[in-house]
Amino acid sequence: MKIRRIDLAKDYPIIKTWWEKRSGIPPDFSLFPETGVIVEHGDYLVACASLYEDKAGRIAIIEWEATNPNAPARLCFEALSHIYKFWEEYRKDHGILALLSWVESGSGHEHLLKKRSWIKCPGVRHELMAYAPSIN
Repeated sequence: MKIRRIDLAKDYPIIKTWWEKRSGIPPDFSLFPETGVIVEHGDYLVACASLYEDKAGRIAIIEWEATNPNAPARLCFEALSHIYKFWEEYRKDHGILALLSWVESGSGHEHLLKKRSWIKCPGVRHELMAYAPSIN
């Protein structure tokens, strides 16, 4: 698996169909950040996600995760794990204190993040997961 930055002009039309086929509403092209990454398996695109950072660079949110609906579930899981590893390393390299991601409770996505040592944030919004060595 290879990870690369998303080329919005080339990749957006493809990943837009992923959200649509999975009954999701894709972000409008004009709102989609240029900080996205996408995983390729050979010539096959498998998964993507973007990162939003606060202005202070202390907190970042991984958002707009999507997987190819025609890819095997195991390959999608591995590709998303690869993406999260990429953003976790990015966090360390850029001094970001915490990564956040919105996930549905009980979903495969939540399982993936727990496997990667993410934790649920305390409080009412239990679908928010966080990752940082200092959060315990």
